[in-house]
Amino acid sequence: MSISRRSVRAHLGAALLLVSGMTSAAEQPASVAPRMATSAQLTAVEKSLAGLLAGREDFADGMSAIAYKQHVAWSSSEGGRLLVPTYVRFKGEKSGYCRLTTLSDDVQSVELISISEEPNAPDCRGFRTLRYLDVNGDGQLDVISSSTIKSNTFDGNIELPVVYVSNGEQPGGYCYSGSASAALAPSDMVSDGKIKAALERHQRRLGLAEFTCDPRP
Repeated sequence: MSISRRSVRAHLGAALLLVSGMTSAAEQPASVAPRMATSAQLTAVEKSLAGLLAGREDFADGMSAIAYKQHVAWSSSEGGRLLVPTYVRFKGEKSGYCRLTTLSDDVQSVELISISEEPNAPDCRGFRTLRYLDVNGDGQLDVISSSTIKSNTFDGNIELPVVYVSNGEQPGGYCYSGSASAALAPSDMVSDGKIKAALERHQRRLGLAEFTCDPRP
């Protein structure tokens, strides 16, 4: 199955909304249970996202809102970054994109994480699953998600796994990992154990020490 692959063009515009289409909660083993955002921190997140909207001309007009607030989590047990699954629409685009936004520990610096053209599928209907796991063993939780995407080959939707890994050298402290994303099938997204097993098989097969970032677009 193929899906429509339109790139996010510069200076297109759009509304940035936190995803409201997630249908399964983030599940965590006790050893890496995420530290969830407090009510005060969520309020600060909303203000930061509003500032991001106001500061970028390529976003379409619209509101910034948090739906599944219980899924906004910190990347580590102390400090770290806030991980915010995000729905973004750009000017000139009728459809939206499912992305990751991160915020610094003081909730002042906000970054919409870049993603390469191929997995940046339009017509995103929302996050289907969201899990936080320390994929690379660096003490920071990585974001393993899947999005519901409209198919361009039949009348229906498909599920697209996407993985973001922590990397302190990248803007926002996170990046898209094509190698990790390619290791996952929708059937792997049902549990942490299946995700870990699929990623470990992929690492052994390719001889990867860790999952790395794709080049920034």
